[in-house]
Amino acid sequence: RQEKSDARVEARTAKTASKAASKAVPDTEQGPRSGEQSRDAVTAPGERPRSGPIESLRSRLPRISFPGSGPEEIDLREPAVHPRIAGRREAVQTEERQSRSRIRMVALAVAVALTVAVAVLFSPLFDMDHLLVEGVEGDPAAQVSEASGLNGGTALFSIDASEVRDRIESLGWVAHAVVRIRWPDLVEVLVTPHRPVANVAVGDDDPAALATASGRVLSYEEAGPLLAFSGGLPVVRTQDDPLGPGEGAEPVRAAPPLADALLALELLGPATMSAVGEMRSGDEGLTLSLAAGPAAGAQVALGPPEELPEKAQAAEAVLSGTVELRCMERLDVSVPSRTIIQRVAECDLPPVEQVEDR
Repeated sequence: RQEKSDARVEARTAKTASKAASKAVPDTEQGPRSGEQSRDAVTAPGERPRSGPIESLRSRLPRISFPGSGPEEIDLREPAVHPRIAGRREAVQTEERQSRSRIRMVALAVAVALTVAVAVLFSPLFDMDHLLVEGVEGDPAAQVSEASGLNGGTALFSIDASEVRDRIESLGWVAHAVVRIRWPDLVEVLVTPHRPVANVAVGDDDPAALATASGRVLSYEEAGPLLAFSGGLPVVRTQDDPLGPGEGAEPVRAAPPLADALLALELLGPATMSAVGEMRSGDEGLTLSLAAGPAAGAQVALGPPEELPEKAQAAEAVLSGTVELRCMERLDVSVPSRTIIQRVAECDLPPVEQVEDR
């Protein structure tokens, strides 16, 4: 009896399963219910959709999702970085930050140092307190100080020595100036004046200018301290005014025939130079008038301004005492190789004497 009961139960179970399978076939063919879509119904392009009892049963099973098993669980974070790479990256970033910090500190230190340096250089510690003028004294030194444009309290750092030199040399009587800055508070100026060699006059007028050894011609107003030497200098008389219409302006240079006359004077020896009282430039060339010495009152004819060194040498040879200078009225060295001496008529010496190859 027990065996029969068990057989009936198994038959009923099989029948129930058969009915369930037969009912599932129409559902699979008709597709999923409204509002649902089987996960197995989604197929790749070109693939036939799967169907059948197993797939239908599978679609009815409860869905269980695990972390990372579906698109809704995709992790969008950056992938993990190896610790060594991460450490190296952090070290590089730290070094860059430190480098930028060092650059900022250095720039700040330089800016502070420059600010302090400028403040110190322009402070009263380095102001000009003394201006020392050498080479001249008295009024000329005062003129140099005024022309320099420097005042007490001027910062030494702001003084341009070349500009100060140019301002001082703009004084007509100054040939050269040297400007030295002596820290912390001194400026030295060494002045070299021009050397005057002659007074300059036009025709028979009184002298009104000085000529220097460098060929500069200065009016008496511009000559400054050089005017003190004018009394012992010869007078050069020209037919034209060497200063021209620009008198009182910048110093001018001597032009021929004045330049030739100055050259002739420079070629003479000191003794002869001191005996010259006047030099005239005219149509016949250059003529010297002696005002002192054994031949005082005599004239020395140099002639045209050619061969001036030879002519000056010939005149020096005669005036140095190689011949008798008494009663000399005229000495002609216009031809250097043939010097002619003319004497006054009342002299007991020959009226004309010719000296060859002097």
